[in-house]
Amino acid sequence: MEVLNLLEKYGDKYLVIEFNNMFLTENILDEMMVYLSDKQLEEAIVSAERQINEVFKISSYRRDKLLSKYSGGEKSLICFAVVSSIIKVKSLFSVEILLVNLIESLSKENCSVIIKEIKGLRDECLVDFFCLKKNEIMPVLCD
Repeated sequence: MEVLNLLEKYGDKYLVIEFNNMFLTENILDEMMVYLSDKQLEEAIVSAERQINEVFKISSYRRDKLLSKYSGGEKSLICFAVVSSIIKVKSLFSVEILLVNLIESLSKENCSVIIKEIKGLRDECLVDFFCLKKNEIMPVLCD
């Protein structure tokens, strides 16, 4: 489903993150500058980079590297780190996020890691994650 159709259909209820259109900009710093004030920026960058390096273990990560240079799975993990750090820094609660083709882009190992991170964010910030399977919205199960 085309991203504009996804937004039209689901955008009122969900923050829609679609695999082929995860980012608005070309690097992580610019991406965060779209959503955050200068005061919030450093805290969010540190949080996202900790998750990228320590949890997701993306060894090729560099702050200034173009996002288009990462593999699809790496971009999915980086996108999750960016979104989760923005949610925490801005103290956004009860957000419903619709992941479209993101979970499917991950290896089995990375899928397990991101499911654990989804559970943590759900518990900490009351964020609910859903995925779209055959045009049906399904919760991302963490238990």
